[in-house]
Amino acid sequence: MSCSYRSNAGNPDRAELQPRGNRAYAIDGKIFVRRSVLSELDFSGGLAAIHAERFGWLFVKRDGSTVPTVTFDNGPDVFSEGLARYLDRGKMGFIDRSGKVMIKAQYGFASPFQSGHSAVCNDPVVRMTGEHQLIRSGHWGCIDRSGRLVLPMKFSDEEIRAKLRRMGRERSGAADPAHASSPM
Repeated sequence: MSCSYRSNAGNPDRAELQPRGNRAYAIDGKIFVRRSVLSELDFSGGLAAIHAERFGWLFVKRDGSTVPTVTFDNGPDVFSEGLARYLDRGKMGFIDRSGKVMIKAQYGFASPFQSGHSAVCNDPVVRMTGEHQLIRSGHWGCIDRSGRLVLPMKFSDEEIRAKLRRMGRERSGAADPAHASSPM
């Protein structure tokens, strides 16, 4: 198994991908990074990021244990409002910068948090548009940072975007123009 890692000194989202040998391995379904690699990683943000060809992008804890994450823009998911998406058995949830699970992986898709909310669905349909994925569903809902479902999963793509915009404006205290209809 070949593996690559991000030397994530400075900004982990901009670090260069560097090829390495066998750096990650699995035991009983859990993925670990070899101790020899741990000393090369920067844990100043709490977690380091590593890419293993066999496992994809992983967040690495200081003890070498990992949390599989979503690939975003050819790298590991970015932290938004202190949370990043993680994967477990094909479902998405959220972790904090220490790797602690904050919202259990239970959604087919979850958007990054914005203005304290994340759009979630259980039945995502992925459509490729060039090199990008477009996620569609007819059953979107919305969770808050505690994982509480604040909007039931019954909204279309357009409806959930409009509701999230309105919730963001309300949270920021901005006026809600009656005729505004800008894309998210």
